[in-house]
Amino acid sequence: MARKNKAMIAHTEPTKVTNLTPKPVRPVAGPSTKMFDDLDSFEQFLKDESWDDEYDFLHAKCAYIPPFVLSEIHNDMEKIKPTMNSRSKKFVRNLHHHLERHLLSEINRMSGVDYKFEKSHETKPDGKVVWHYRDYSDHGFGEKEGERKWKVEVDVECNPDSPYVSLEMKSIPL
Repeated sequence: MARKNKAMIAHTEPTKVTNLTPKPVRPVAGPSTKMFDDLDSFEQFLKDESWDDEYDFLHAKCAYIPPFVLSEIHNDMEKIKPTMNSRSKKFVRNLHHHLERHLLSEINRMSGVDYKFEKSHETKPDGKVVWHYRDYSDHGFGEKEGERKWKVEVDVECNPDSPYVSLEMKSIPL
């Protein structure tokens, strides 16, 4: 009998960063941009970067349909309504709830760092809604000389043309 070849995927819990390692030597250029099509692969990337000790040097972009839209259309893309975009107050309210209550806490959980995101501002140019979140704090590690310091910026944008949400996360060493 032939054995079926199945891909083995390791599902591990995210690690909690408890102490910082010394600053690694990195190239002068910033991190390469990683692109994702769904939220799960973005969260997996955050978990992997934390595991590799690269949580302070990443740039990731993700374009995804929010979970509240997917549950409303029962994962059938043909059921997307023309009102599921940034022109709908209900969509914007649900998206803001998703960001504040779910996405930012998942970023904290998957990266293993306790970010304290502050919403710096919200803009609405040409029907788009853009949220800017940032964390310039010490991320709960204290101010010790010679330790890693970095800032994190998360930009989330939705537009009036589709229910897709654009997420960009930058972690920049200082």
